[in-house]
Amino acid sequence: MITGSDLLIAHGFVKKGVDKSKYKGETPREIKSFIRSELKKKKGKERQEYKQQLHDDADHDEFEMVKNQVMLVDYPKPDNKYYLLTENFHQSIEPLYFWSLNHLQYDLGFGWVEKITDIFSASEHSSFWGAATSRLGLAQDKVQSYMALIGQFVRKDLFQLVRDIRWIDERLDYHRKARKGDKDAITVLKGIWSDLVDGVVQGQRTGANIFQLAQQLGFTHLPTLFFETNPPSADEVDTYVDDLDTTLQVKSILRRKLLEFMTWMDHNFKELKQRKQFELKYLRQHYNIIRMYISWIKPYLTHIERLGTDMSKLKGPDLVAAFEGSMINIEVAAMKLPEDNSEIFATVVMTFDYRTRPQMGGAFTQKTPGYHEGPVHVGETKITWRAYAWTAEQVELFKQMKEREDIELLTTIDAGIKAAMDAIGDELWEYLEQADQEVPKKEEKQEEKKTPPKPGMLDPFKEVGKGAASLFRAFIPKKNHKEEDLGKEKEKAAEEASKLLYTHYKNFKKSHGMSHW
Repeated sequence: MITGSDLLIAHGFVKKGVDKSKYKGETPREIKSFIRSELKKKKGKERQEYKQQLHDDADHDEFEMVKNQVMLVDYPKPDNKYYLLTENFHQSIEPLYFWSLNHLQYDLGFGWVEKITDIFSASEHSSFWGAATSRLGLAQDKVQSYMALIGQFVRKDLFQLVRDIRWIDERLDYHRKARKGDKDAITVLKGIWSDLVDGVVQGQRTGANIFQLAQQLGFTHLPTLFFETNPPSADEVDTYVDDLDTTLQVKSILRRKLLEFMTWMDHNFKELKQRKQFELKYLRQHYNIIRMYISWIKPYLTHIERLGTDMSKLKGPDLVAAFEGSMINIEVAAMKLPEDNSEIFATVVMTFDYRTRPQMGGAFTQKTPGYHEGPVHVGETKITWRAYAWTAEQVELFKQMKEREDIELLTTIDAGIKAAMDAIGDELWEYLEQADQEVPKKEEKQEEKKTPPKPGMLDPFKEVGKGAASLFRAFIPKKNHKEEDLGKEKEKAAEEASKLLYTHYKNFKKSHGMSHW
């Protein structure tokens, strides 16, 4: 089975007539999970039959390496395709890429061009590998230091702040209920006051509280009177105490204790509200600092990912550890809306596979003052042109398939930080909202109705834009098209994509001194 069959199916690239509903799931990730779960359930012959079903349903592209030797590749089947191989050990391969890119954009009128893939692999003893790993080490050191700071802010400061605000909310809840006449809330506040405030000065107990006085003769019932007497305000304490049937000594102490409690309750309520506002601002400050560190760490994470090696190519026969060589894979997708079309785009996907020998030193070296010395790559270049008639959503699905989000480094980092923040609880997002700032909404878990997932912590620093769909829809009026109208658009887009594909292929050969017709 072609290893990418599940990816093609999950992203909607299946052959005509295939029932997509048998692969359950609303998103590519859910469909891939369903396929994996089905594979785990099946054993032996059933498992092989299911793999063959995936192989037959996926709309694989075919590639003929040599005559009568056809293999399937993990690309959707195109409407038209061209392939070219060139090798020149006396010319840099970089102009080939930039000539192709500029011809697509400026000569053929593809207004949207995006790089889909950009990976490399180098033999272990090559100069390119040494230069890349030195830069990789610098980026990793920076990431390690920033991640340590982020972890400290999350584990120590952020958790403590949320815990403090939660404690303040509990006290404020008692105060609000007590102000409405709730006797139980008043009793709780009296207990807090008698334990932590009564007879305590600057953290030291310097006088007797009501429970210590109750141990003396004649004051045994003082705590009971204190908790049962609830004047509505400090001004009415005398009236309530005078009506009690007890001794003058008990009334005198009770009057003083109740007045102290009522005064403390008013001031403590105001103090807690002010303290909560301060804590909320402090929490927002810490949250913004974490986001700032993430904005600093994002370029280094991107560089680490780009400097990483594609391990699958290291195992291939094209790279030998002792040889001075490297392999580079670049892929770009371009979209152009044909005249009178509003949904279907003429799409061209170009794939560049370089098997190169980096040249360091002499005339081959790229030298820029103040920067690292970089190699010039010369060697074999394989270029594949593919033409498609796709909607903006299909282009976005193709991008997701090629990116393989389940193994993306940045997605993993984002998920880890998001999980750490979620562990604090719903209070974090509620408190940030109370700070009158725009923050990600906490996802509400519902069993029946699904809601969009809560944005991760790296939202402001993710890829710019929301993909080709949102980019083009902003400039295209919405229309209700019938199936036959979309069919005509698809035919027109496929025809124009094939025509422009051939033009690009022909001009490339003509511009680089190759035979053409």
